[in-house]
Amino acid sequence: MMEEIRLASSLGHITEEAGLKCLKELETIKATQRRLESAFGPSVIHADLSLGNILITEQGLVPIDFSLSGYGSLAQEAGMLMSNYQDDECCQKLLDGFEKAGVRIDATDADIFLSYCVLLFICSHHNKVFREEWFGNALKMWCENMFVH
Repeated sequence: MMEEIRLASSLGHITEEAGLKCLKELETIKATQRRLESAFGPSVIHADLSLGNILITEQGLVPIDFSLSGYGSLAQEAGMLMSNYQDDECCQKLLDGFEKAGVRIDATDADIFLSYCVLLFICSHHNKVFREEWFGNALKMWCENMFVH
């Protein structure tokens, strides 16, 4: 991802300043992942749990499509889930749900992995959306409000 951010910056798809903020946030994500795995060990995570990957059955909710699943921290899973929601209240309810299940996730750690989702988007799509006005505005907002850890 770091190489893709450097490429996006060198091509002018993102500003040099935005590139540096993205790289710094990736370093924070890496350090957070190492800290959490050292403290708690890795957990099996779905890594793509969204409404499109949940079946509603008579027996309850059933996750499907484990193609991205693997090992990571539960804070990573929480942050990735948070990317499906637009407001702080929903994100807090998600963290409360983890706590009810017996897993306390620090909101800052979840936010760090939420930023990981955004960085994945930037790395995957910068070459398609860099000319779009919304992307420039979103990148500025992400750099000012999300990539601050």
